[in-house]
Order: sequence, then structure tokens, then C-alpha cells
Amino acid sequence: MPLNYFLVKNELSDKPGSHRAITRSAGTIDQSRLIDLIMEHNSSITRGDITSLFTIMNEIVARELLNGYSLNLPLVNTSFSIKGQFFGSLATYEKGKQKAKIKITKGVLLRKIEENLKPEITDLERSKKIKEVKDSFSDTIDSILTVGDDVEIKGLQLKLAGDDPACGVWFIGANGIETPAARIIDNKPSRILARIPSLTPGKYRVKVVTQFSGGGEFLKTPRVFLYEKQLTV
Repeated sequence: MPLNYFLVKNELSDKPGSHRAITRSAGTIDQSRLIDLIMEHNSSITRGDITSLFTIMNEIVARELLNGYSLNLPLVNTSFSIKGQFFGSLATYEKGKQKAKIKITKGVLLRKIEENLKPEITDLERSKKIKEVKDSFSDTIDSILTVGDDVEIKGLQLKLAGDDPACGVWFIGANGIETPAARIIDNKPSRILARIPSLTPGKYRVKVVTQFSGGGEFLKTPRVFLYEKQLTV
């Protein structure tokens, strides 16, 4: 699978036509998913065995790092550094004045993978949208909104960001009146969890407005995601 990326205007460059790439991960693999993949690769190993091995490995790695050892593994290498100034050739470390840090660099395997990555441009703009709205109380999708409970909005590049007053989660009634979410509980590019405000019974559409660009800078003009489906309060 290629490494997908899309291009946005490079606001930090004065060169005409300058753009920068923003990559799009195919997904995230946490420890639980990694265990699933190991079991798919070798079905003779139990989930409990793998979980125990991860627990032991994490404990040993943490212990040996605390003992001052560096890691030299195929995935990552570690080293140590101390940030801050010392005054005098025999000055001792003081927490708060100096800070000991663990530095992580790519191991030989990650460097090899990096050399073999195959970036491929994608028209991500077309796929940026709200894909699903789930009512937490009723556990229904694209159907009901329960006042005072939470709604889970899934999609792509939805994360709320920016200082434009239009940014936020909105509920638009049939009369066109827009009511903001009572509270934002979780805010990620692929998922927003918001508290449904006091709404009168009727049909509503969900709208997300954000200046999130996927990079470190905000969009100058907020992007609007208006869900195509109507939901009932």
C-alpha cells in the first residue's frame, strides 16, 4: 500500500506555486491490534501469551533505561541527553534546573522501510466529509439525536481547530436556526464527540466547521462539513 499524501499551499514560502505535502496514514495500530496481527501470522500463539510477553518486554525496557542502558533494536535506538546549564565543573544535576531526556532515533529496520516508502498523491479533498453520526444514548446511526446526551461524528479531517467564531459543531433545524453543541468531549480528525444541546423536537442536520488543515497551520477560511442526512430529535 502506498503512502498517501495531498498538497496544500505553503504559506511560509514566497516562491510562486510552492506547496507542501501532508501525509495521510492508512490507520493506527495500537498494542491490541498488533497482537491481533501476530495471532494472524502465527495462530499457535495465544493472545494471553503475547500480552504477557509485551508486558514483560515493556517492564524490562523501562527498567534498563532507568539503569542507564541505551537500546539498539531493529526498530528504534535510544540515547540520553541532559538539557540545561551547569555552573562549575563539579555541579550536580538538579531536577527542575536541568532535565534528563531520552532521545529516540530510527533503527536499521525503520531506515530500510523509510527508503522503500512509495508516496502517492491522492485527491483527499473529495473524501473529506462526515461519514457517520451516532447517537450514544440510543446507540443508533444516522437516525436519532438525544438531547443532553452525546453524539459521535465520524469522518475525515474533522478535528475542530482555529479561532474563527464559526468553528464548532452545529445542529441546524428545519427553520434554518443553528445551535452550537453544548460541549466538545473528544476532538480528533476522524472522530468528534459532542454533547447535544437543548433542541426542540424535529429534524436536524449536523454541521462541522473547522480551520484544521492536517498540518501545523490553520486554514485561513474555515472548511464546512454539512452532513447530508437528517436526524430526528
